[in-house]
Parts: sequence; C-alpha cells; structure tokens
Amino acid sequence: MKQYQHLFITGLIAILLMGCAGSPKPLSLTLREYQTRSYQAKDKEQIFHAVLNTLQDDGFVIDVADINSGLIKGVVNSTSINGRETLQKTAFTILTWGVFLLFTDGNVNDVETVSASITISPYGKSTKVRTSFVYKEVNPDGEIVEHRQIVDKSVYQKFYAAIEKSIFYDESLAPEQEVAQKTLN
Repeated sequence: MKQYQHLFITGLIAILLMGCAGSPKPLSLTLREYQTRSYQAKDKEQIFHAVLNTLQDDGFVIDVADINSGLIKGVVNSTSINGRETLQKTAFTILTWGVFLLFTDGNVNDVETVSASITISPYGKSTKVRTSFVYKEVNPDGEIVEHRQIVDKSVYQKFYAAIEKSIFYDESLAPEQEVAQKTLN
C-alpha cells in the first residue's frame, strides 16, 4: 500500500512539474508585445505623422517629436478632487474660524498625468512602433501619490487601433490633396 502511495505522489509531482514547463511569459516580454506593433509596407514618415495625429487627437501635448530618431514624447494632464485634502482643509478652516484660509492656497486638486514615450524605427520591410504609457498622480502639496507604468493590454490595443484609423484617413485623404494641388497649378 505504501508503495502505491509513493508512486501516486511521485506521479502527481511529475504532472505538476510538467504543468510548470509551459508557464506564462515574464511580464516584461508580455508587456513588450502589447506595446509594439509593426506596419507592413509603410514608411517611417507616414507612421510618424499618424502617431503624432493620434496623440494630439487624444489631448496629448507633444514635448518631443524628432522624425530622424523616431522619438515622440507627449503628456496629457487632468485634475481630480483629493477627498482627504478637501476634508482636512475644510476642518482646519472651521476650527480656526476661517483664519486658515488666509494661509493656504485652497488647492484641493490632484494632478493626474499620463506620459507617452514612443519610438518609431524601420524594421526590415516594415516600420515598428513601440509605445510606453506612464501614469503619475501628484497631490496639491506636490508629492507623488502614485507613479506606475500602464500595463493594461486594452489601452495599447485602443491606441494602435486609433493609429490604424489615422493611417487609413491619411491614405484616403492623400489622393484628394494631390488632385487639389494639380488643379491649383
């Protein structure tokens, strides 16, 4: 009986070890797959402009746009009310009979920032785009509350879908522009 138990346990361990052999990819490789897209038969300049247009459509302010290096960096900001900060400042104002308001800026908003860093490079007969989004939240005192890389696959899928729409739009608009140029000349 003990021999069968030993054989059963050995077989169970072997099955578990075989299951571990097909373990998922490390987060960094999976994230890189989300962040990277290749565009066949598209030149770097066309992709560069499509990415710029997409970022601007999403409200990003472009800080760096260097077509030679293929680097684009942009930021979009928004504010949200910091509940803790609001409660503290309200309590201090009530407790000090309003004197606290004389010595405070009254700011109770957190600033939320999403930064985009994008590289565009030739990759054989295609153009490769790699995007990285980073989220940062700063409280009214200027302290960083949260800082993290965005790893949600759907964010990158939506961004690349918007780039593809921008490419399509630019390609469909291009012939009309050429016709308009010829009629002006």
